[in-house]
Formats: sequence, structure tokens, C-alpha cells
Amino acid sequence: MAFAAAELERLAAMIQAAAEPLCGAWFCALRLAPQPDRLCAPVTSRLPDCGTGRALDQMLDQVCAQPCDADSSGLVVREDLSGHPRVLVALPLCSARGRVLGAMALVFEAARWGGRGSVMCQEVARIAAALLDATAVRLRLERELRDMSLRVARLQRLSQIDPLTELENSASFERKVRDRLGETAQPAVLILLDIDHFKQINDLYGHQFGDRYLRMISGALAGCAPEGAVVGRIGGDEFGVFADLDPGALGWSEALMLRLRDAVQRAASLTGKPDLGRVSMGASLFPAQATDYVTLFKLADAALYAAKDAGRGTHAIFDALAPQPFVPRDLSRRFARAMAGDEVLPHFQPIVDLQTGRCTGYEVLARWKQPGRDPLAAGSFAAVFEDQDLAATLTRSMLLQSLEAVRGTPGFCAKDQRLSLGLNVTSFDLLNPGFLSDLDTALAAAAMGWEALTIEVTERIMLGEPEGQVFRALADLRRRGARIALDDFGMGYGGLRHLAGWPVDVLKIDRHFVRDLGRTPRDGAVIEAVLGLARRIGCRVVAEGIETPSQLACLRLMGCDAGQGHVFAAALDAAALATAPLSYDLDRLSDLMTAAQ
Repeated sequence: MAFAAAELERLAAMIQAAAEPLCGAWFCALRLAPQPDRLCAPVTSRLPDCGTGRALDQMLDQVCAQPCDADSSGLVVREDLSGHPRVLVALPLCSARGRVLGAMALVFEAARWGGRGSVMCQEVARIAAALLDATAVRLRLERELRDMSLRVARLQRLSQIDPLTELENSASFERKVRDRLGETAQPAVLILLDIDHFKQINDLYGHQFGDRYLRMISGALAGCAPEGAVVGRIGGDEFGVFADLDPGALGWSEALMLRLRDAVQRAASLTGKPDLGRVSMGASLFPAQATDYVTLFKLADAALYAAKDAGRGTHAIFDALAPQPFVPRDLSRRFARAMAGDEVLPHFQPIVDLQTGRCTGYEVLARWKQPGRDPLAAGSFAAVFEDQDLAATLTRSMLLQSLEAVRGTPGFCAKDQRLSLGLNVTSFDLLNPGFLSDLDTALAAAAMGWEALTIEVTERIMLGEPEGQVFRALADLRRRGARIALDDFGMGYGGLRHLAGWPVDVLKIDRHFVRDLGRTPRDGAVIEAVLGLARRIGCRVVAEGIETPSQLACLRLMGCDAGQGHVFAAALDAAALATAPLSYDLDRLSDLMTAAQ
């Protein structure tokens, strides 16, 4: 608007300067009326500071207020009453469409005013109006073009950003990284970052919290990324960072990933939720490992899932010599095909009473058959558990296959139900309103009661609040007669808060604490503390991952209730289940330890 007003003022000054000699006037003034499109504010030439000036001001107002009349010139003529022999003339400036653009006033010496002066005034006014009209149209078009250019730029930018996080979206991230790769050979790193267990967090705390959590993490990444880095959200819970490397700084990529992790953890700490902020990262290097975007992304993706395979919450740079895990982008299709082909089967890990040696049941473990190789354990395809459809399909398949496998096996009959099956479930299962009904139907078909079932859940599934759907599902399972086991206890997702109000019958101590038992007093102290706590709240304790007679002996001395691991038997397939022992000679295992010493 300021630009338009300035240009119209210059045009008014030009018209004023030309009109005075053309018309033979002593003085000329213009007043440009405000336009409906608000192109500019009113513009008025400077008027004399005297009675003549005040009279001109009134005449300009009078003419501007009158509509244009095609049958009349609109000319207003007065004598100058200030005592000078002059004639004051005012006439409208009308556009071709009859709109009042303003008014022009002229002052003539009385001796020079005549009929010719009237005709010339009208001609000059017509030309001035045409100039003003054309200029106003041009300025309006220029303004509209500028506004349109700004709108196009805004729309283009909106098409490039993720609306939730305001980072680059996937397409824009890829395009900008491709452009950078084509512009320079400057060494760079591509980092892919994935929020660990985001789907469960989103389900347990709600989508609003999940969106807020994503915005906090995106802000943390953008805030700590190096200057000039490209930061984008390339998936639901996956982010990308592309940054130039400092050739002289050793370990620069490693340091950047640590910095990103610290920023995410600081942001997550503000949520007030326990144990959030865990992320896994994978990186690949340009041009050392790849020179094109597709390969660079593929290598970073493989490194990301190598980090996930190593236990999550860590990071890795692509290593061509390291065995590569399944990448979920390929895994979903292959795993679905394997499920359809009966290639994913249940195996059964015995759970043994550590005081009597009696087998109390089995944990059901999924194994994926591989041609010419040992079956893959679940850790090798852990990404399946983050896909809602695949996870639900796997749970149902393990349930039905395991119930069929134990049908008629001693200890599982309706009249002799001494053993239990430990079924691992995900948050997707517990959030499914039909899950309990499916369990009920399957148990009835197998002629087994709810007492034969132990539902195993990890601590992260219990991240939600006690009034949530997960809590209600677990409580309902327990009321029906199933036992609830808290798996991998002590690995830091929920802590002791779950033991106060959540329905828990069994604590399963993670193998991490059992591994160094007898060699480091710290792990022994942790297990003894868990055992003492469990006794006071009425929970049984199962130690996982017992591999040696020494570990077994320590756990028995501590009074641990039960255990499982290779010291008893590897996970059994369905064929071996019928001949599996119902009790184990714990003294003989202790003798093996003595002989080994």
C-alpha cells in the first residue's frame, strides 16, 4: 500500500505540473479519492495556507462527493472571495466506468479565465483521469500478482513440511538430500532415528499425547542438528537427519548421534512419563559407503535395525561385515507369507519349580523355520510386534497351535490340569475388545480351563494408567482364572509402580540379572531384593535364562520359586513335548556343577 500511495503521489505531482501551463492556471491541486479495494489512502496536493486554500479544499470535497454524470462536466466555478481577482475551478476525475477517482482544482487570474479555459480544463481532467485509472489498474494487478506469488510460495512450503512437526516431510527430505548429494562431494552422514515402542506409547497414553510427544522430539532434533542440516519426519515415528561431516573430526558421526539422543531424552523428561525418550538410530556415510540417495537410505535403514536388534535404545553406523537383520520394510511381506505357509511354529520352554524339580508349565516361544538353518528366535523378527495386524495374527497362531500341541498331553487335560502355558501378548491384543472372547473360544475348543493359561506381558505394556483398557483386560483375565506374569522384570520400563495396583501374579526376572549371578554381588543383591518384595506381595518369581548349574544353585539357595533356561532344556518343538520330562533331578544338576569344579 505504501508503494502504491507513493507512486500515485508522484503521478499527481506530474499531472499538477503539466496542468498549470496547459490550462494557463496560476495554481493546480489534485485530490485522489480512496478506492474501494483500499489501494491507498487519500492523496491531496498541498494547498495554500490562506482563504483561497480553504475554499479549494471545500470545492475538492464537494466534487469528490458527487457521482460522475456522463451528461454533465461536473465543473464548479467560484470567484475567489479572499480579495484577489481570481476564479476558482473544480471538476471531477472520472474513470471510464464512471467511478470518481478524485478531483482537480485550478486557480485562474480573472482576466485569463474564459470559455477556452473551461474546455482545456475538461480535456486535462479527462487525460488525468485516464492516467490515474490505468495506473490504479496496473498497481492493483501488480499487488494481486505479488499476493499470488506469496500464496504460491506458502502453498509450496506447506507441501514440503510435515503439518504435525513442521519438519521436512518425506518427499521434501528426499529431494533436498538428493540435491545436496548432486551438488558437492563434501562428506556427509545420513541418520535415521526411530522412536522405540512408539505404537505402544501412542495406544497407552492416547493420540493427543502421541502427537505432543512427536512435536517435542522433532523440536529437539531441529534444535540440536548442525547448521545447514536437513531434518525431516519420514514416517510415523521415524525421522531423518542429513548433515555435512567435519573431515578433520574423528568420530563426528558418533558424536552427532549421541547429541541427538541427549536432546531427545531431555525433551522426553518434560512429559512426566516414565522411561520415555528411548530412540534407536542408524547411519550411513557419504561418499564412503554410498553416493546415491537410495543406497545411502538402504544402508542407514539396515544400520537402524541392527541397532534395534541389539536391544534398542542404541545406535549403529552401517558395517558391511556385520550380519544384517531383517528390515521391517521387507519383513512384513516375508513374515506374512511365512505365517500363511505354516513356517512360524510354537516351541515350548520348560518352567521348573526350583525346590522340587517339577515342571510347572511351558512358555510358548515363536520360531521361524529357515531352510538349512536353525529356526529364528523372536528377537530376530522383533519388528513384527510393532505391526498391529502381524502381531495379532502371530498371537492367535501361537495360541491355537500350542493348544493343539498340548491336547491330550499329561498335565494339560481337564481332569489333570497341573501345567500351564505362558502366552506372550502385545498391547494390540489387550486393546482388542474381542481378544478375551477369542481366548475363551480357543480354550473351550481344547477342553482346557483358564487356569491353564499364563498371560505374559512386558513392563512397557503397563505404561498406561490403571483405569485404561490394558489394565481392564488384564484384570478381567485374572478374574477368569488366568495368571498374569510380568516378563523381563527389572529392565526399566515401569519399575515397581506396577506392583502396587496392577494385576500381577508372577515376576519373571530378566536373564540380564541371572547371567552374572555368582560372579558379581550386585546382581545377586537385586534378585534377593526382588524375591523379598515378591514374597510380601504374594507373587511367584521365575528366573529366566538359567544356563549353568552354578546359576541354578545360587537361585535355589536364595529361595527362587521357579526358573527356565538351557540348564534344563532348550525350547522343545511340538513333537518333543509328548516325551518331555515332568520333573528334573536338581541334585544331579548340582553334581554336574561340582564335577565341573
